[in-house]
This record gives sequence, C-alpha cells and structure tokens, in this order.
Amino acid sequence: MSSISGVISRQVLPACGSLCFFCPALRSRSRQPVKRYKKLIADIFPRSQEEEPNDRKIGKLCEYAAKNPLRIPKIATSLEQRCYKELRNENFWSVKIVMCIYRKMLSSCKEQMPLFANSVMTIIQTLLDQANQDEMLIIGFQTQYNFQPSALVFIMYSHNLEHYLRVRFGSWGKIPISQLSLIIEDSKNPCFWSRVCLHNMAKLGKEATTMRRVLESLFRYFDNGNLWPAKDGIAFPVLKDMQLLMDDSGQNTHFLLSILVKHLDHKNVLKQPDMQLDIVQVVTALARLAKIHPSVAIVSAVSDVMRHLRKGIHCSLDDANLGEDLIKWNRKYHEAVDECLVELSSKVGDAGMILDVMATMLENIPSITVIARTTISTVYRTAQIIASLPKLSYQNKAFPEALFHQLLPAMLHPDHETRIGAHQIFSVVLVPSSVSPYIASTVFDSNKNAGVPRTLSRSVSVFSSSAALFDKLKNQRNNSKGNLYELNKEKGSL
Repeated sequence: MSSISGVISRQVLPACGSLCFFCPALRSRSRQPVKRYKKLIADIFPRSQEEEPNDRKIGKLCEYAAKNPLRIPKIATSLEQRCYKELRNENFWSVKIVMCIYRKMLSSCKEQMPLFANSVMTIIQTLLDQANQDEMLIIGFQTQYNFQPSALVFIMYSHNLEHYLRVRFGSWGKIPISQLSLIIEDSKNPCFWSRVCLHNMAKLGKEATTMRRVLESLFRYFDNGNLWPAKDGIAFPVLKDMQLLMDDSGQNTHFLLSILVKHLDHKNVLKQPDMQLDIVQVVTALARLAKIHPSVAIVSAVSDVMRHLRKGIHCSLDDANLGEDLIKWNRKYHEAVDECLVELSSKVGDAGMILDVMATMLENIPSITVIARTTISTVYRTAQIIASLPKLSYQNKAFPEALFHQLLPAMLHPDHETRIGAHQIFSVVLVPSSVSPYIASTVFDSNKNAGVPRTLSRSVSVFSSSAALFDKLKNQRNNSKGNLYELNKEKGSL
C-alpha cells in the first residue's frame, strides 16, 4: 500500500508532497536515497577521536570504487570537501583519516588512479601549504611517497611538482645519503620526507621526457626562490643528491647537466645576470662529480657552453663603453663559462666528439668581422682545452676531415685576425703537444698508464719525424758549407 501511494504521490499528484506528510514514500530518504559511498564514508569516521577509523569500511569503500569506477570522481569530491572542511576547523585528526582513505585507494585502485589523481594532487598541495603544521607536511609527503610509484599518473600530473618543494630544506646536507632507513626521529621530520619524495622522482626518470619534466619543475622552483647561489642556496645539494642517486641506479647523469645548461636560455634566467652566473657555477660543481663517459648528452652540454662562451667573448669586446659593474660581471661570467667548459670537456673522454662540435660551429662562418672573430676565438679556446684528450674517433686519421673542410674557408676569410685564428686552430689540433707539452710524458708512461690508448694522432709522429729530418738536412747543409769553406781556404793558401 505504501509503495502504491508513493507512486501516486510522486507521479500522479506531486503537489501532495507538502500535504501527505504521513506517506512513507514521501520521506526524504525514500525520495532521494542516500548513495552507498556516502554512507560508507560516514561510517569510516568514528564519533570520538579516541576511536580508530573503521578499516573494514575503508576496505569496502575501495572495493565499491573498484567495481563502480564511474562513482570514483564523486567519491573523490566528497573526500576532498571533507578534508577542506576539517582543515578549516583545524580538526587534523579527521584529515589524517581522509588521507588514510586515499592511501588505501592508491594501493587497491591502481587501474582507476587517473580518475582521482587530480584530487590527490590538489589535497597534497594544500597540505604542503600548511607551513606551520609539521604534522600536515609529513602526511602530505607520505601520501606523495605512496603516489609516486605510478609513473603513468606521475607523467600526466608532473606539472605540479613545484608544490612538493615548498618546504625549505635547511638541514638538507645533514641527512645521510647512504641510509634512508625510517627511524622515529626521521619520520617526524618534514625534510626527511621531502628528500624521500625527491629520491622517488629521480628513480622515476627512466626516460628523457619524464626526467626533463622533473628537472624543469625543480629548476623553476629554484628560480622563483633564488636558490641557485652556492652559499645559501639549496640547488647544488639537491641536484648533487639526485645526481648520485641517478648514478647508483644506472641512469645517465650527463642528462642532468645537459638540461641544466639549457636552462640558461630560459626567459626567467635571461633577465637575471647574477642567476646565470650562479647556474654556471652549479653546472661546474656537478660536472666535477660526474663520471667520464662519451655520451650525446654531455656533448650537447659542451656545445651549449661553447655558445655561451662566444656570448661572453662578444660582450667583453665593448668594455670601454660599459659601466664598471657590467665589466666586472662580464669578466666573471667569461671566467665561469671557461671553467665550466674545461670541466665538461674532461668528462667526454673523446676529443673527436668535441672536434665535430667545433666543425659545426665553424660551418657557414659569417663575413661579419665581430661574429667571425668571436666564433674563431671560441673554437680556438676549445681546441686548447681538449688538446690533452685522446682522439678515439680519429685514431687512424691524420686530421678530422669535417673540421678541415670548415677551417679552409676560415683561413681565406677577409678578416686577417680570423685567418690567423683559423691557422692557430689547425696547428693546435694537428700538434696538441704545442699547447699541452706534458701529455707526451703522461700518456706514454707505461708504468702509470698501462693499457691507455695513445692520445696523439699519427700526425704528431709524422710532424716530429719531418722536423727531425729537416734538422738533419740543415746540419748536413751547414757541414757541407763548412767543408767547402775549408777547401777554398786550403786552395788559397796553396
């Protein structure tokens, strides 16, 4: 009877809803039945803070979400609203329960994770903004720690990475790198959890696209907070930690150097000269810790640094028309880039790869005098730096063919200084010992460098043999002249 009256009241006579208040079909729950997930969420939260959350209900909610993926966005919305409400009321105990539900969903609803990933990221950002509440910061980092293993979702939402770094890592260098064992003191330290999250970020960088997004987010955060200076900044210790972890996991650490050098061309960095100088110094420090390994990434970094060196040389040409502060900055920048190029070149391990970069820079050298001179000066300085490196790629060649073809037009350039510079480059590449005379003794020392390939190309031995033959002919000629003089003297005496 109640069902019939309910149908009549809802469909036939809807106006009686305000009159027939005794009809069971007109009760609020009957007209709009409560969704099951709302009831499950309500049952999870205990009535008093002394009680623990209902784990069985949390499991049922996760099972319900896995079986009904279309309900997951509504579940996430309900949890998100509940979390914000409890944060406003400073009821942090209920916030913990909300994050506990999310952590359970992250582990049991992995296939449906994209449906609620955005909600998780938003809540994590909100928790990390609670700078005065260490407990909320720790909960946010712990949730992020559980969230990061999903690389797919991480890639989709990695543009929000900057929010993970809102905590100032004042004690970054005090936490030991070798051991990340979770002890009681560390578990209560937000800096520890932020470091764990960054370690997970480094582990996720199995491909270039993911790692680039991670690093670019870090760099933007360092830019916004001006955290690049070596004295009071955290950029170097953070990146050094990531570099060591990437090296331990078998990843190419040269990729980090390459992306960092490219960051010098970012629009935010170009407007701040001091920041450019700080970034170059960070690159130099990281390059000292890198391993020697010929790779495309390190060669790309060398190419970019050569371009910045050319820029520094060009800026220093008009020192007379610049202010004193700008002159000092140009000098510091030039020295810093030069030192950076030295460190990066030493990690290539094969001078042949850098010789190809030099040939590319000399390609289509312009007729404009200033640009031609700065280009030649950059290539000549690079040739001096790599003079002591082995030429493994051109081990069986007298001279790199590509570089030779680019040097010929430079030797015929209208500007006389450009022509002189091109000939100097040719002589340095042909005879590296003219710049680094010590390499002959260091490389060919069999006691210290057994099994190390010879660094000098065949052209050095040929050049040395030619010089020795020339000296021999010269001595013979002098001897013949002396003998002829003595014979003429004897004839005159007779």
